[in-house]
Amino acid sequence: MYCKCNSYLCLIVQVTTDCIFLETTIEFRIKDEEFNFQGKEILKAGFTRVYPFTVISNSEVIPEVTVNVSYPVSDVSTYAK
Repeated sequence: MYCKCNSYLCLIVQVTTDCIFLETTIEFRIKDEEFNFQGKEILKAGFTRVYPFTVISNSEVIPEVTVNVSYPVSDVSTYAK
């Protein structure tokens, strides 16, 4: 099984192009609290067209934002590190 998977991955690498994506991080401050969020946008799907197990979701795309403009909050989550 390992050899078959390895051969499959080698074939994908040889016949496909790289997946190219743009990763954006937005950092902002509200009073004394600092916040940030990240998103990814696929620019060129490349090998992910034939190997979908590593696809970057387009739901991670950050909408355009402008400095000094207010935006509504649509979701709140807390993550502990």
